[in-house]
Amino acid sequence: MKVSCQMEDLLYGVQTVSRAVSGKNTLPVLSGILLWAEDDRLFLQSTNLELAIECCIPAEVEASGKVVVPGKNFLDLVRFLPQGTIVLAQTGEFDLTVSYENSETVFRGMDPVDFPAFPEVQGDIEGSIPAPLFKKIVRQVAFAASTNEARPVFTGVLLDFIEGQLVMVATDTHRLAKQVIPWQGKGVGKVIVPAKTMQEIARFAAEDQQIDLIISKNQIYFRTGQVAFISRVINGQYPDYNQVIPKKEAFITKSVIQSSRFLQEMERASVVAREGAGVIKLHFGQDLLGFHASAPDLGTIDGHMSILHQGEEIEVVYNSKYILEVLKNIEGDSLYMELTGPVTPGIITSDADENFLYLILPVRIG
Repeated sequence: MKVSCQMEDLLYGVQTVSRAVSGKNTLPVLSGILLWAEDDRLFLQSTNLELAIECCIPAEVEASGKVVVPGKNFLDLVRFLPQGTIVLAQTGEFDLTVSYENSETVFRGMDPVDFPAFPEVQGDIEGSIPAPLFKKIVRQVAFAASTNEARPVFTGVLLDFIEGQLVMVATDTHRLAKQVIPWQGKGVGKVIVPAKTMQEIARFAAEDQQIDLIISKNQIYFRTGQVAFISRVINGQYPDYNQVIPKKEAFITKSVIQSSRFLQEMERASVVAREGAGVIKLHFGQDLLGFHASAPDLGTIDGHMSILHQGEEIEVVYNSKYILEVLKNIEGDSLYMELTGPVTPGIITSDADENFLYLILPVRIG
């Protein structure tokens, strides 16, 4: 293999695929990046056996071939390469020489035969989503997934493809985020995708691109621009999200709250809350929202803000993190907070997006 490419293209490719380079040494080849060249393109691949990423960049190919280079070290070098043309040449059986200006670096590579093949995914569900819309729904939903690997189903995002709609849901059993967008693709069904995978794909999607996807029984394929992702899906039974969302008749209060002001107040209160039990007490009533947080070794914070409130006067305690995260991801000038009781679920919705819903459970104190 011998190719020439521009430094900025090479850096983009290596940074992209390095996110799936394995940090574990169970299979040494998984710590590497596979490079191969053909048809005036340089392909880069990596995998940790849960997520595989492929990126192609333009290149002048003098000789085709394949080589696996140490992923972390290769990235570290490419970051510091000078601008301009970089020449990559396979030397010896598995070595790669990187030439730039008047210098060169030789990497001891690995046998590409040992590198897992990039899977081909064929499935019954396929279609495209505009990248801006995909990025929005991932941002509004994926944060609610669990990070506890002991319950894998809840570390994923549910994609529920129904006729004409895609419903995306994430929950850690203490809160739930749900968003609905139009879906004109082929097929219906459900799949659970790791939340981290969804966030990685959203990060790389450019605003003017489409996200193409294909879903099989065990894998999901995404492509956006020069980059393709293949992720395992999470096996298991996802809870029926429709069953946990309260019916309209269950709500005893409804408040209209200015989003930006609410966020500012909660950020201040969380300074104290996180040094204590991590909770904030909210008091709804008389068109005022009161809030209180305390920490034994720090102090207390109390305050209030004006709201429009209908229904009973009520006091509820919430995990401050769960309130802050939805406020940072919700859209619109105002939000609606509807409660069913002091220890039962409440929901938050937006004046700007009727398809977004956030369910949150209070914290029981004492």
